Order: sequence, then C-alpha cells, then structure tokens
Amino acid sequence: MEQLNRFKIQIEIQDLERKIAEWGTSAAYTVYKRGRGFISDLARVFIHFLFLLVILFYLFLDGPRLRSYLFSLSPRE
Repeated sequence: MEQLNRFKIQIEIQDLERKIAEWGTSAAYTVYKRGRGFISDLARVFIHFLFLLVILFYLFLDGPRLRSYLFSLSPRE
C-alpha cells in the first residue's frame, strides 16, 4: 500500500482482496474447464483406439474372405 500511495494511487484493501479473489476464482474455473476437456479428449482417443484394434483384428482374421466377398459384389467384365 505504501508503494501505491507513493504514486498517488488510492486502493482500498477490501477492493484489492475482492479483485484477487475474483482472479483466483476465474483461474481455477479455467483450469477446471480445460482439465475436464483434456480428460474427455483423452478418453475419446482411447475408445477410438480400441475400436481400431478390434476392426484391424477382424480384418486380419477374415481379410481374404472379405476380399473375395467384395470382389463377388463388383461387376465383372
């Protein structure tokens, strides 16, 4: 407060405390929101990766049979 008074800036302690509390609340909410988004995105990537593994497993397992079926559907010349 002495430093502010030297520059003739008048601020009340209550106003300063209230402003710091508002900034803290805003910062905590931002961290919470971004953390929630990060966890959600991480879970989504994990689930998509599991789907990819299952699809690749069955494609490798039944690949030749699937290929022959798809060729049988296409028109022949």
